[in-house]
Amino acid sequence: MAGIESALIKLKRILKLKYAFILMILITVIYLFTSVSQGLYEGRVEGKNSNLKTNQRYKNASLGIVGGNDNRYSVTVSESNWGGAMFEFYNFKTQKLSEFYQYEFTPEYLNGARMNELYCDTTDNSVYSFVIKNKADIYMQKFSVGENEIVSSGTKFILRHPVYDEMKDSCVIVNGIRFYGFGLLERTEKDSISVRKKLDGWKIFLNEEKYKDISGYPLSPEDFSETFQEMINEIYRQTNASIRPQDILKIRMFFERSRNYKALFKVNSIDEIKSFMSAKILGKLDSDGDGSEELIIQTTADTFIDHIILAYDEKKDSLLWKREYAISMYDWLVADIDNDGSKEIVLSIGAPCSQPSINYYDRMETAGVTFFPRFEILDKYGNIKKIKGREAKYNLKQEGGFFNARIAFLKENKKILAGFFSASDYSEKNLLAFDIENNIMDTLELKYNNLYHLSSAAGMIQIVNKHPDFTELIILNSDLTVKMRRITEDVINPYDITIGKYNGKVYFIEHNFFKIRDEYLNVLYSKKISVSKTVNLGGNNQLLLVRDVTDTGSTFYTQMLIHFEKRYYFKKAAFIFLGLELFILLLYLLIRGTFFLPLSSSQKNYATLFSVLGTVQILKTYGNNNVFDFSKKISMNRKKLISEVKRIDPGAQVILSRSFLIYKYKVYEVSSPDEMLAIQIIAHDLKNSIAGIKFITDRMVKQTGINRELDDIIKTALVNATKLSSFTNLTKINHTELDLMKVINRLVREYSMNNCNAVFEKNYTDIKSPVFLDEKKLETVLRNLLENSLDAVNETITIYGTEVEELKKSIRIGFVSENGSDIISISNYTYREPDLIPKIKLGFTTKKTGTGTGLYIVRKIVESMNGTVDYGIKDNQFSVVIKFNV
Repeated sequence: MAGIESALIKLKRILKLKYAFILMILITVIYLFTSVSQGLYEGRVEGKNSNLKTNQRYKNASLGIVGGNDNRYSVTVSESNWGGAMFEFYNFKTQKLSEFYQYEFTPEYLNGARMNELYCDTTDNSVYSFVIKNKADIYMQKFSVGENEIVSSGTKFILRHPVYDEMKDSCVIVNGIRFYGFGLLERTEKDSISVRKKLDGWKIFLNEEKYKDISGYPLSPEDFSETFQEMINEIYRQTNASIRPQDILKIRMFFERSRNYKALFKVNSIDEIKSFMSAKILGKLDSDGDGSEELIIQTTADTFIDHIILAYDEKKDSLLWKREYAISMYDWLVADIDNDGSKEIVLSIGAPCSQPSINYYDRMETAGVTFFPRFEILDKYGNIKKIKGREAKYNLKQEGGFFNARIAFLKENKKILAGFFSASDYSEKNLLAFDIENNIMDTLELKYNNLYHLSSAAGMIQIVNKHPDFTELIILNSDLTVKMRRITEDVINPYDITIGKYNGKVYFIEHNFFKIRDEYLNVLYSKKISVSKTVNLGGNNQLLLVRDVTDTGSTFYTQMLIHFEKRYYFKKAAFIFLGLELFILLLYLLIRGTFFLPLSSSQKNYATLFSVLGTVQILKTYGNNNVFDFSKKISMNRKKLISEVKRIDPGAQVILSRSFLIYKYKVYEVSSPDEMLAIQIIAHDLKNSIAGIKFITDRMVKQTGINRELDDIIKTALVNATKLSSFTNLTKINHTELDLMKVINRLVREYSMNNCNAVFEKNYTDIKSPVFLDEKKLETVLRNLLENSLDAVNETITIYGTEVEELKKSIRIGFVSENGSDIISISNYTYREPDLIPKIKLGFTTKKTGTGTGLYIVRKIVESMNGTVDYGIKDNQFSVVIKFNV
């Protein structure tokens, strides 16, 4: 019952602050809607970068990773300062550098800038690269990485530049007639076309207007201009030889190529190369069925050079097969796509932005039409794979055009997605899906404009679509239905996107002005560097090959290691609203902890004395207006305001004293004149009656012949009369500074010496504890409790006998000072049950000669000194706990 009453009092106090709570709830609701719905924190990827301790900045370089986690190397191939090829292996664990030089070879470049990619085989920790010798021959360099050493397998010849031997003759033979290219007629000459003798053949001369007319590349033989027919007629008139328009185009293309590569093979510096052949390894497959896999190598080049795919057997040091294409291969895949135990080669073949090869029109069936993006699947022998009895090759865009085709293999679906990227075409297109099992190219309903990126990673199919006005991210489910489409205004370079994986999520990595974007294209991390190559080291580590352009225009490369961490920060909106909520909460705690707010239902009267900055004094009153003749007074004189309280009630006591920052206050409990008069009358009458009782009993004690039983009754009456005398003085509390510990020790010694039946146990250490209390009334309280404990011990001995165990004869006195309170406890053995506690009220007693006033008077005295009293029975121990706020 007492607990319920206490809870109701606390609830009423809280209701006094209902407006503050309403505001707090309102702010919390707003906060929940604005912040928590999207997460309390926001995660940002942050990076710590460091340059590897390599010997130098690279003039040109390509980067790869090889080796296991305990023996991992970064590998670079670069051009050394003296023009040869340098291979560098950096061990992350030991931080040691190993270098290999090929003085006779040059690192292979495409367009004089982009290095060939290193191929790092993690199955046997081998590294492959391609180098050039004599400016024409392509060689393959291999290294094997062991636990304690790096072994070079030397260089092996792979391929000679296709035009190198043609440069010897410098002519094209058509129908047995040698043609030595083209020349320009002088402006003074009247003819526009002329065929003239040169050495053992002929040379064709045109004026500028005619030469410009044949500079294009017709899509079909019917598209050749009239100039071609005029040249055919002139050649027939001079040589009696019949040739086709395609032959004249071939002569022109060879002439231009010859002129270009003659200059190429004469240069001495790799920086002067404008166009050259490049090679890279697409993967490995077992092409001859001997159990070992061959390298699938692709060679690419710019002007007029066929693109070639070949299978190279390392063990036999021979080419097993070669397949030529007159068009560029944009995307590829080497994998067992149909689960038949044999790998296939999947190619997306794009239309170049330049021109077809020299024999373009002669090889349309074998090489494909240049201006049509194509999709092909090759078997392990290099032939078009047949599925369901049909060849797996498709013209992806029947109307033609300059497009590159992108592909993504969906292993679980047994499908290959395909789409187009173009430098200028943003028309709406449909995504394609090749059904591997049925050899069918399906057109999906998904629309896009320009396919910047297409991939399948971590269970997500991602498409970056470029619209003329925006960039769009499209994410598909495994069944190819749309999961999400999201637009971003950011500009993304289609040539610089790769896929990384950090913290279990897919990220897009942009090389040019390095950025990491999440799966929704949000920028998580950016750094103002230009990156040529990125390699994921696993976890949150990324190795970068950073490109740096000096003030003189020279380009250098350095390796940089970046460790990424996803750190969490309060969202700004969440921080603001949490700050407001915290402010309101602190305000509430300030009010609850520092202001005195009496209950409206309280029948008592209070006066609160505030001190602001130690100078301004404010006296505010609460309660009955008949008691106070003012509600508030302000003064610089503190004593003057205290005297105002004493004027109303000379016995007013401080019941609460607190301070906070710049002010402090004390609360006085004030009794009304009527209350004080009633207490004085009751106390006066009671005191007179007690005095008479004491006089009569004292006379009776002095008489002789009184029996023992009557003598005990008289002594009990005297003791109770003394207790009642103490109660009559409750209105007079004389607070003085005293040492609480000394008072307790003095009483314990006194009772220990005079009562040998009981055992007094001190459960405290002697420490000085100064307090402001009424010493006489405190002593009355402690004596009452000690005597009650002695009575309980004697009662126990009477029941169990003098040989009762020490535990049942013990009286334990405890004292502790904690959390701003002094706590005294006195306990003794009892055979009574805990249900006795609620019965302890005025008039209730368990003693034959008791009056039931002892514990009641104890409680009243303690409360008059701003303390509390609690009783309890646990484990056959009756305890009284007194608590004074210091």
